[in-house]
Amino acid sequence: MDVGWDRDPLPCSAPEGDWKEMSPEMSRLTASPSYLLLEVIHSWQKRIKEKLADFDLTSTQLTMLASLMVMTKNGKLVTQADLASFQNADKMMVSEVLRALEKKGYIDRQEHPVDRRARSLVITDKGRETIDVALKEAIRFDEEFFAAVGEDMDTFIKILKRLL
Repeated sequence: MDVGWDRDPLPCSAPEGDWKEMSPEMSRLTASPSYLLLEVIHSWQKRIKEKLADFDLTSTQLTMLASLMVMTKNGKLVTQADLASFQNADKMMVSEVLRALEKKGYIDRQEHPVDRRARSLVITDKGRETIDVALKEAIRFDEEFFAAVGEDMDTFIKILKRLL
């Protein structure tokens, strides 16, 4: 399960002039940074979903798998709680994503040698092969999608980081 970024924000197919005539408030809303940000996220999510379909991954699953790859790089044992903390994500959502990744054969959960209550997350060979190719595709897509930002990319990224 993903977090719902693929849902439509406010349906806004009416030309700008129509909104002004129908509702000045709606016109102001559709010109607001929050609305425009949601529109960009929606567009990005819809297109990345298409790009990742061949890998049977969602963007959230890709992010979790890539994070797990980074975290386990030096043989470190990683639990679901560790991954949730690393991603600053809801534990239940991480659990659902991991369940999907396990079902697809991208990860295994193994007994933790120290904590009997926990499971160590291990990326399978299939997961490693898939993440290598899927990450390259996602990065290529990101560069293409955000190319319109052009020379302002550093500023754009700084502004986005300020909002976090």
